[in-house]
Amino acid sequence: MKFTSLFHPFGKTIDLSNYSSYINVQQFSAHEDFISTYLIQENGIANFKMSSSEYVNHKQLVESLALSEVKRNLTFKDYMILLYVGKLRLKHKNFDNSNKSAVESYKKVLRFIILLGLVCVMLGMVLKMCSSI
Repeated sequence: MKFTSLFHPFGKTIDLSNYSSYINVQQFSAHEDFISTYLIQENGIANFKMSSSEYVNHKQLVESLALSEVKRNLTFKDYMILLYVGKLRLKHKNFDNSNKSAVESYKKVLRFIILLGLVCVMLGMVLKMCSSI
């Protein structure tokens, strides 16, 4: 498979026989939601990304791959590593469908932020009442 990018303007060829499977990840941007497909090497490292925002024939490309799909819910940490680093080591125990998903992680962080905000508001109200006495 040959692709071009900012770092390879004249194209680079990758050997698909080095990859054993792929994982689809739902990603979000300011303008659209799209699916990115990461190819996973034999050693469990996901490192090559094909995005439906970059390829108009993304679905046909994925269907033409002779690789198996890994069904896995990414944790918030895994999602951020894939998004910003572009490489993620997937352990064999993580290839199964785990109950911990990115949405659950988002909910935990959101609950913590709301709780912290409420504590700050209550503390401010107590300090204001104490200072007016």
